[in-house]
Amino acid sequence: MMLSNPYSFERVLLVDDNRVCNFLNRQVLELTLFSRYIVETINGIEAMRYLESASQDPEQIPELIFLDIYMPLMDGLGFLKEFDKLPKSILAKSRIVVLSSTLDISDVSKVHQCPYVIKFIEKPLTRQKIFETDLKGIHKDYLMMLKAADVAA
Repeated sequence: MMLSNPYSFERVLLVDDNRVCNFLNRQVLELTLFSRYIVETINGIEAMRYLESASQDPEQIPELIFLDIYMPLMDGLGFLKEFDKLPKSILAKSRIVVLSSTLDISDVSKVHQCPYVIKFIEKPLTRQKIFETDLKGIHKDYLMMLKAADVAA
C-alpha cells in the first residue's frame, strides 16, 4: 500500500550560519523523508523575515524550526526572544528543535525557558538521532497539540 504522504512534516526551516551544516542537515532530512519542503536561512534575522512573510500564507509556515545557537547578526538566543512576538499563525503552528554544538549549560538552560522549544539535539543531525530522539514521533505530539489548541480557541 502506497502512502499518500510519506513525510512526517510538510515544511521545516533550517536556521544555521554554516552552509555545510545546512546542506548536511537537508540531506539527512531528505533521506529520512522527514519533510516535503526544507527552507534554509543563515541567521536569526533572515529566519524572522521568512516567518513574518510566511504568516501571510499558512502553507509556508514551517511546523518545525531547526535552530543553531551561535550565529552572526542574530543568534539563536536572540531568535528565541523575538519568536514569541511573531503573529499568532506562526506561534500556533511552529515548534523549535535546537540543533547546536554548545556545551554551555547556561545556553541550554536559556533555550529550555522558551515554551516553543521541544527538543535540544547536539550537532550533527544524523539519521540515528532522528530515530533515537524520536523526531518523527514528534509529529503525533504536534498534531495532538494542534487539536488541543483548536478546542481551546
